[in-house]
Amino acid sequence: MRSSSRFRFSVKQRLRRKAQITPVLARGRSASAGGMQLHSMPNDSGPRLGVIAGRHAWPRAVDRNRFRRLAREVFRLLQHRLQRRDYIVRARNPQRGEPSGAEIGKLLAIWCKTNGE
Repeated sequence: MRSSSRFRFSVKQRLRRKAQITPVLARGRSASAGGMQLHSMPNDSGPRLGVIAGRHAWPRAVDRNRFRRLAREVFRLLQHRLQRRDYIVRARNPQRGEPSGAEIGKLLAIWCKTNGE
């Protein structure tokens, strides 16, 4: 079963290079909840996402990858409600253990706070 193209997370929606990420971290607005931080900055091309999950947050690669997957999933489902901004999600001293649905609930709250909902 193919997913609808409306909910895809395309290559154009990803922030991958340092040159794309650094300005958002340096000049963008930020909001935090729990152990996560969201940086955002206006752009002209629509919502785009970058995810930073370092070893200090989760030493196991499995947990870092799960956090990235969950962050991308939340973005994919909310992309039509988001403003034209670049978003960077960063794990900062999260609860120990693997990322869970509760972590994603916090992430959702940050996104809504940033978008003024």
